[in-house]
Amino acid sequence: MINESPNDDLTANSTPRQSGKSDHARKSAKSQSKDDTQKISQHPFNQQSPSNGTINKNEEVIKELFNDYKVFENWCSIKYYEFNTQVGETFHVINNSLSVNVNNNYMKQSTNTSFCLSSIINKSRNKISEQVKKNIGHGIVIYLQTNGDVWLRQNCSENVFIESNFLTKENILINKTGALKICTHANNKIFSLKLACEQMKLRINSDPSSTIDKNNFKEFFTIYISFGEVWGPNCLKKTIDQTPCWLEIHFHPASKLLDILLSQ
Repeated sequence: MINESPNDDLTANSTPRQSGKSDHARKSAKSQSKDDTQKISQHPFNQQSPSNGTINKNEEVIKELFNDYKVFENWCSIKYYEFNTQVGETFHVINNSLSVNVNNNYMKQSTNTSFCLSSIINKSRNKISEQVKKNIGHGIVIYLQTNGDVWLRQNCSENVFIESNFLTKENILINKTGALKICTHANNKIFSLKLACEQMKLRINSDPSSTIDKNNFKEFFTIYISFGEVWGPNCLKKTIDQTPCWLEIHFHPASKLLDILLSQ
């Protein structure tokens, strides 16, 4: 299990721990939300490059991505599945929000910052999926930092398991028998833009003569999350589509980063 804290470049509006705000605080948060994605352009990656040429090529590529903060306005899309079937439409994070809550709160409807599974109808839903879905409750919060990294907070009563290329590369999955179980009520880093850039570039350079298929890079900007059941080569469920409720989450800035790398 992992339990880390995000660094200081996490914006206030992207933090999932917000409750009991005063009117003044709400107004301040609303004002900040409007400019959140624009703050990405102020990250050090997007500042003037040092004149001595010490910045490496990967940082130059990321800097090019950060030059257009609009890339981050629709930074994430989420698909919800029950076993091997996508249920409902793909959810897109829009409206300059740096965080999104995936939940099953029956008192809520989906908004620009909340993907509410309770409003999704599946006439073929079985009892297993129904029970797991009920226990999702407050769910998870996924939030983007100004350096392009992505963090997750687990707030539901169900166990949450994740497969992330970043976690595997960082050797957090020391004995990888299955997907990683996420700590409850803790901030967990699940994606690194810098690492994704390095890994995609290595794959491109491994065979420069071959035809590039973007589908072969999907693992670098997609993560998978299962509620309730683990999956993996040494688990009862070998693949995630054998689990009752799960998510496929796509990070668009990294996909755009691949386009930049391929154009070089």
